[in-house]
Amino acid sequence: MSNPTNSKNDRLAPLRAGVAVALALTAAFVAGLPEDSQQPIAVEADESSGDYSSSGVFMLTGSVQIDQGTLRIEADSVTVTNQGGRIVRLVAEGQPARFRQHLAADEPFVNARARRIDYAVAEERLEMKGDAFLSQNDRELSSETIFWDIKEGRVVSRGSVKLKWQPEQPAQTPSRP
Repeated sequence: MSNPTNSKNDRLAPLRAGVAVALALTAAFVAGLPEDSQQPIAVEADESSGDYSSSGVFMLTGSVQIDQGTLRIEADSVTVTNQGGRIVRLVAEGQPARFRQHLAADEPFVNARARRIDYAVAEERLEMKGDAFLSQNDRELSSETIFWDIKEGRVVSRGSVKLKWQPEQPAQTPSRP
């Protein structure tokens, strides 16, 4: 007699394997350049409204671009939450909203896009929903939703996960005459 629990586990094996591969591929995603957080924040938008106090929430709309060091966020609208004089959360929405940042000086940019990007600034976590995409170097991950813990370098993706990466090529040895 077959055990239904084992049968269910067998059906989930490819999913577990896919998640393991996704975690391995994204292990290189780590926190951004330390100097980024010390740089001034530059914001461009067509309109803004809301509570600009040190503990307020305000909205930026129309061709929004936010830059701080190597960090850039582009969106149709961004809701900014301040707490104690610091930005603690940015929610960017667009078709798509975009996030870009250098995580290490000697690495290329990490690029992310989705219809909604929720960035918990202090925790350095992004939640991307709606045609979410994350890439660096030759690694690409897309799915309906991507959760990215930048500090820990962990990524969880859900909904039609697609992975693409270029395997490293072995060093070539010179041929002998």
